[in-house]
Amino acid sequence: MKTCINKKNGKRYVVVAEGIDCTNARDGTPVIVYYPEDNPSLICVRERDEFLAKFDPESA
Repeated sequence: MKTCINKKNGKRYVVVAEGIDCTNARDGTPVIVYYPEDNPSLICVRERDEFLAKFDPESA
């Protein structure tokens, strides 16, 4: 799985998957599913464009 760094707080996050929001008002909106590396039980979802603006891919 890919890890990313939050530009604001510098924390590492693990990207689980890309998905599609199926909520009626947002149907078809691309999203990223991810969690903080230090808390894998906290599953987060963010619109893909917003995620890409707020996170940088971690260099290998």
